[in-house]
Amino acid sequence: MKVLIGLILLGLSLESFATTKIRVGWQVPWALQGQLVQIWKHTDILKKHDLEAEFVGKNYGPELNEIALAGALDVILTADQPAAALFGKDKGWVGVSRLMYNRTATYVPPKSPIKSLAELKGKTVGVPFGAAAQRVIVENLSAKGLDPKVDVKFINLAMPEHGPLIKKSGPDAVTWDQFDALSGFDPLPAIMEARGMVRIIDTGKVCSLVLMNKEFLEKNKGVAKNIS
Repeated sequence: MKVLIGLILLGLSLESFATTKIRVGWQVPWALQGQLVQIWKHTDILKKHDLEAEFVGKNYGPELNEIALAGALDVILTADQPAAALFGKDKGWVGVSRLMYNRTATYVPPKSPIKSLAELKGKTVGVPFGAAAQRVIVENLSAKGLDPKVDVKFINLAMPEHGPLIKKSGPDAVTWDQFDALSGFDPLPAIMEARGMVRIIDTGKVCSLVLMNKEFLEKNKGVAKNIS
């Protein structure tokens, strides 16, 4: 809520009454990001503060990074892993505020014999490459004594593909096609768990951030001061 209030006050720091256009990239599968963006879209909050936003929704951070590097975004709501990757490009992006925490999860079919991460040795896991969920499962596997590069086969599987795969396989599945487990981030795992479609065997926590383009900040002095 503190971050939301800070973001709403973003327009108060503008030095003129001319409408400032901002291009906002956000991750569609993240629940709180969706709530925030829908508030912006369906209220006059931005208009009252002389802001006009264009919203660009993508499935996860690396997709937003590509658009940002092409110069097509001013503000990004993203997770810590893709944020770090974008900072590493040194293309004029900075973090201005922490947005939210989110849960990552590794999950298997309810009837799978797999009970823990340690039992993923020799198994195949689907995870969105470049997302924070990938970093978390790699770290947690290492903590269990496994070598993620050798002991587990990872295949890139975007979050929008998880749900249809799980539903297609049904509640009696032992695997999801070639996958013994999937790893991703809420709200999908939580929704599927509540429906009895998955069993979660491990969780982690990631932080999402508000990023802004330096050039945009220089042209719009004071935009970020009430966010952090």
